[in-house]
Amino acid sequence: MNKEILNFVANEPVSAIALTLPDGSPYVATLHHAHTEVPFCLIYETSNDSRKFTAFSKGNSVRASVVIGVNEKDMRTLQLNGVATRIPKDDPRVQVYIAKFPKKATRIAGERIEFFIFIPAWWRYSSFSPEKGRVMVACHDGMETPEFGIPRDNEEQRDGGCGIIFDPSTKRYAVGKQDSDGCYRLFSGGVAKGEDMEQGVLREVLEESGLYDYLHVEKVAQAKTHYFNSLRNVNRVAFATCYLVVLKSAELKAIHHEDHEKFSLVWVTAEELVTNWQKNNANNDYDHWIYFLDKAVARARELGYL
Repeated sequence: MNKEILNFVANEPVSAIALTLPDGSPYVATLHHAHTEVPFCLIYETSNDSRKFTAFSKGNSVRASVVIGVNEKDMRTLQLNGVATRIPKDDPRVQVYIAKFPKKATRIAGERIEFFIFIPAWWRYSSFSPEKGRVMVACHDGMETPEFGIPRDNEEQRDGGCGIIFDPSTKRYAVGKQDSDGCYRLFSGGVAKGEDMEQGVLREVLEESGLYDYLHVEKVAQAKTHYFNSLRNVNRVAFATCYLVVLKSAELKAIHHEDHEKFSLVWVTAEELVTNWQKNNANNDYDHWIYFLDKAVARARELGYL
């Protein structure tokens, strides 16, 4: 989770948590929470004679959901699904809870008080503030999934991915330069249902650029994005996955572009790429690619290629 979301959790002391009871029905309660950042978890306390505590009568862990933030003036909400698990009072996370709510220390010392934590498997943060507009960030499969672009009418769903192609020998990135307007584009495309995402993206990279000699391939980001596909003249919404592709060499195979693929391979710096996108980003169509590039550059640096 990013700092904005963690600060939001810290400043909202109360959340609604739904626990699965032994008969399978949900029970919702509003409770104070504390949290840890790494790994992220929420910490709760309750009494052992409460209805919510019966959720743990058949085991130490149950499925649960949490909502933080119900203030219409603030217009921010964090929704989470995951697992709630009982913890003993000597667990270090209990001290995190006491540090946040020191006035409860005497009560917590009582025999009836029990603690449990909540660890999310999925979450989504939504903000509709006037200052920032509509902002959404989610987490799927352990990776944040922000939402970019402007939702449009008649959007065509087409999930797929793209490659940030980096040549460590020149410190430049391979992109397509569109013939019509000089806009730079990542080598990308839709991935067929049932096709492996990484293999589908590498197929698109080869078909569109001719580059094939890869040293390192790694998934670095994913996002939900709304954009206008200028090559096909259609509004799109997509779950997009980005891979950092580090080249072993810049050797090319012969390729043949489809009729709508009117662009050519060029090599640019990250700064040139961002400048080009920002210049052509009046409708926010390049927001997700700017985000992907930032993630890929950071990862290339961690790997020692920059």
